[in-house]
Amino acid sequence: MNKECYFSSFPNIKRKPIYLKRLFVYPMIKGIRTIIYTLEPSGNFELTYITKNVEDKLGFKQVDFIKNPELWISRIHLKDLQQVKKGIFHTFKNGNYSHSYRFVDADGKIKWLHDEQRLLYNKDNQPAEIIGSVLDVTNLKENEQKLIELNATKDKFFSIIAHDLKSPISGILNLTGLMAQEFNKLSIEQLLDISTKLYKSSISFNKLLENLLLWSRLSRGGIEFDPQYVEINKLIENTLHLLDNSIKTKEINVINKLNGSAKAFVDENMIETVLRNLISNAVKFTPKKGEIEISAFEIENGMIEITIRDSGIGIKAENIDKLFGIDTKYSTRGTEGESGTGLGLIICKEFIDKHEGNIYIISSPDKGTKVKFSLPMKKKSQL
Repeated sequence: MNKECYFSSFPNIKRKPIYLKRLFVYPMIKGIRTIIYTLEPSGNFELTYITKNVEDKLGFKQVDFIKNPELWISRIHLKDLQQVKKGIFHTFKNGNYSHSYRFVDADGKIKWLHDEQRLLYNKDNQPAEIIGSVLDVTNLKENEQKLIELNATKDKFFSIIAHDLKSPISGILNLTGLMAQEFNKLSIEQLLDISTKLYKSSISFNKLLENLLLWSRLSRGGIEFDPQYVEINKLIENTLHLLDNSIKTKEINVINKLNGSAKAFVDENMIETVLRNLISNAVKFTPKKGEIEISAFEIENGMIEITIRDSGIGIKAENIDKLFGIDTKYSTRGTEGESGTGLGLIICKEFIDKHEGNIYIISSPDKGTKVKFSLPMKKKSQL
């Protein structure tokens, strides 16, 4: 790294009178769990000391940093480098600074470090050295991220309860209220229309409850993962049979290009749920007399990629990422006004991730959608 790019001349700033001899500092830091280091207070700010526990914490030997003073700065994550540069300036200006940044250890793993710096002065009130203490806070950062995700899950859950459950319940209440108050005045045709609407509302309500319960179990780790060798075509045919009424009602032409020989090492219940969600979405967003095609191809790393293509209404590019986000609510109605829960694709992604596969969507408005997801064909030990 170009030293001049990182280290620059600092203005002559009035120093606060802080005096601390090494004689007192080093005995104090002996044996503590944080990594302690010192830097020259001017010029290239070269590393002059670092505790031996750097080897246990980050995998580098103490001598590595003494021989190569730029080693530390070279291992800082590029996205955090500017912040670290500003941190040194702040230390000179104010006498101390603390911040957290990512660091690539000797094994190439990214760790989060919390760094606190202090500018020390000699008896003449001139800068003597910068002393810093570094603590590995990777676990703390990971827990923070988990907490963020848990809060997002909680918010999503309450949002669904407050909004999505209200709609089908209100529909059922209104229709049953109408029947109770006007029963003697309603014709057979009107009663049939109301009962049909009640049936559809009940289906929507039941589907939402199933997804909520499944999502709740998934969030709590309450779903058992039991992969076995399964014929993918068998799962697809089972799903198509379940959705046969909806497919026939919309007169959709379904083309299943799979044969009985394609197998994958999967949890049958999980992948049936994935297929049910994805194929029902294809039916939902495909207009009458449209087309759905299901195909599969073996790809690299012993995986099989399944594609579900429809001739439906498509999705705008900026909305595709929202489909898998627990912290975003995105749900649209189908071509016949079919409602959604906004949970289906989130559950699908969780189940695909459990199989160490990938799922992604290719789509554009009025040009249909392709949903692709990959699954392992064999046990890990057999790959």
